[in-house]
Amino acid sequence: GIMSPVMVALWLLAGFLCAELLLRARHRTLDLARPTELRPETRQLRPEQTRAAFSIVCLGDSNTFGEALSFEQAFPALLEALLRSKSPGPDMVVVNAGIRGNTAVMGLERLTTDVLAYRPRIVISAFGANDGHLGEWPLDNCREQQMTHRTTPLGRLEAWLLQSHLLLSLRTRLSRTRRPASDAASAALGDGASQPRVSLQGFALAQRLIADRLRRAGCSVLFMTSTVPNPAWTNLVAAEQHQASVYEQFNETVRTLADELAVPLIDLQKLLQQQTPSDSATLIAPDAVHLTAKGHRFAAELVLETIQRSGLLPDDSTEAEQ
Repeated sequence: GIMSPVMVALWLLAGFLCAELLLRARHRTLDLARPTELRPETRQLRPEQTRAAFSIVCLGDSNTFGEALSFEQAFPALLEALLRSKSPGPDMVVVNAGIRGNTAVMGLERLTTDVLAYRPRIVISAFGANDGHLGEWPLDNCREQQMTHRTTPLGRLEAWLLQSHLLLSLRTRLSRTRRPASDAASAALGDGASQPRVSLQGFALAQRLIADRLRRAGCSVLFMTSTVPNPAWTNLVAAEQHQASVYEQFNETVRTLADELAVPLIDLQKLLQQQTPSDSATLIAPDAVHLTAKGHRFAAELVLETIQRSGLLPDDSTEAEQ
C-alpha cells in the first residue's frame, strides 16, 4: 500500500539522523587525527603551581608550541628563562598553551581550561597562520558559526536550531557554488582550498572575544602577528601569491585590532619581513612557516621587549603600588 505522510516523514527523519550521525563521526575522526594537544610539559603543570607566581600564558598555534623543537627551545620557555634572569620580582612562570593547527576560534574555545585556570597576569594571543590557511578542517565552519551565533540572544537560538553538521556542510557547499566561476584565485587553488579556514570577520571576532574575556578576568593582553609571509616566501606561483596576500590581510587585522583595542602588539611578521634572506634563513625553517631554534630566541626577546615597554612586569611602579 501507499505509505502515509507520517511514515514518509519518519523515514525522512530517520535518514536525516543517520546522515547527521555519520557526518559527525567522520568530522570528529578527521579532527582527532590531527595533533590537537598541549605539550606534555604543559599538561603536567598543575594550575595551583602557578598561583603563587607571576604567570604569563602564551596562547597560540604550532609556532607557540615549538614545532619540531624541544619544549626548552620554544619561545615561551625561553621567555621564562629571560624573565627569571632579569626580573628581581616574584617567581615567573610562562605557560606554553600552543597547540599545532589551532585557530583563534579554537583558542577562544579553550580559554577556561588552558589559560584562565593558571590565573595569568599576562596573556599573549598569537594566531593567524592557521586561520588564514587556504583549506579548511572539517569542523572549522561549525566552530565559527557557533562562535558568531553565541554573541546575541537571537543568534544563540539560531545556533541551537542549526547545530546540524549536515546543514552547515550543505550551506558551505552551496555558498561555494554561488561564487563566480571567473574567480581566478579559486580556479588556481581548486575546490575546497580557495577560502581560509576562518573568515577574516570570524578571526577578528575571535580575537576581540579573547581580549574582552581576558580583560574581564583581570589579565593584560598582547597580540602577536604570525610568521607568514616572510623573506623565505620567494618565487611564488599564482596560488602561493594569493595565499601570501591572505596572510597579509590577517596580519593587518591583528594590527588594526591592537590599535583599536589598545592592546600591545608584538609584530613578529613585520620584523621577520625586514630581515635579509640570509638572516631569515637562520630564523625560519625550510617550510617557510615555522621558526627555528634561533627564530624562537628572536621571538622571546621581542616578547620581553614589548612586555617591558608596556610596563607590565611586576617590578614597575604600578605593580609596586599594588
